[in-house]
Amino acid sequence: MGSDFNYCSYVGVVVAPREQGDQYTLKLASPVALSGDADCGQQQKDEIELWDEPSKLKPYAGKMVAVGGQLDCPRGGYVLRSVTLSVK
Repeated sequence: MGSDFNYCSYVGVVVAPREQGDQYTLKLASPVALSGDADCGQQQKDEIELWDEPSKLKPYAGKMVAVGGQLDCPRGGYVLRSVTLSVK
C-alpha cells in the first residue's frame, strides 16, 4: 500500500470511465513527471486516475478543470484521492 503525499494540483480534461469499474481520469494539459514513492518510482504521465465518488466527478466529464488532491500510489501507479475540482 502506498503512502499519502502532499497536496498536488493539475490542469486537464476529466474523462469518463470507458468501461464499468474503470475510474475517471484527468487527461493532463501537458505531461508531468511524478515521483516520491519507492514502489512507484518516477513516472512520466499524460493522465492520472481520479479516485473519488463518481457522482462528484460526473458533472465535470469533458470539461477543462483544475484538479487538486492527495497524490497516492496504491498499486504501482499514481492516483489522486479526495479531489477538488474547478472549471477553467
